Amino acid sequence: MNKLLCFVVLIGLGFGFYGCDKEDEEETSGSPTKVNIPKIETSISANHPDVNARSLKTSVESLNYMSGMFMNFYEGFEGYEWVKNGNLYTYQETYGTESFKYTVLDNGSTYTTKFYISGDMGGFTINNGLMFEGTYTKDGKSGSWKVYDFVNATSSFVDVSYEWSTSTAGVLTSLMKMWDSATDQIPDSYEVTLNSDKSGTSIFKEDGLKIWSGLWAVDGSGEQKYYNESGEVTETFTWTKNP
Repeated sequence: MNKLLCFVVLIGLGFGFYGCDKEDEEETSGSPTKVNIPKIETSISANHPDVNARSLKTSVESLNYMSGMFMNFYEGFEGYEWVKNGNLYTYQETYGTESFKYTVLDNGSTYTTKFYISGDMGGFTINNGLMFEGTYTKDGKSGSWKVYDFVNATSSFVDVSYEWSTSTAGVLTSLMKMWDSATDQIPDSYEVTLNSDKSGTSIFKEDGLKIWSGLWAVDGSGEQKYYNESGEVTETFTWTKNP
């Protein structure tokens, strides 16, 4: 990861994604505020005696990192000035020859965020390259985002994507996809379905082939299965309910 990308990550995780300073609050009333994304929390006890049960819990709940990273962006650059043009809010910062720009578009019931960077990418220079974009509802119940990787000064591809949705019954579905390169046509994927009672299922696919799955009941009991390239189950691990 080159220094600009490191800088981008640190800025995003350390300071947040958007906001407006206190002096501008009255002038930019109705500007984006923090959005609470549903947290993935399984019914499996953290101190379950079965190692496979704990492994599944850790794996499933690790997707909170994906939404958590996005939620850190929501905290906003408090004390920083944003420029408002209609429903579009823009914040820019420059450090020497490198710079970044955040934009937030208020679509009414949703927000659309974009993150652009300019500078040295280690072998080539980009100008206002789109590195991140996402759209999400103001209630936080559904949304999606993408992170791009640059091939050269004018070409990029989706590196990681994440999307989530919540049904009227309170079922949360989260899906992460990962691409290895610009020519990768079939991404690896990890999908989790979490019911309102914290039971659920999970499936991991590599190049479109299911290699691992898990399920757990409301009492914490469950199973994990591993598959070969033909889709046949090669290993199964089960466990009983929470102690």
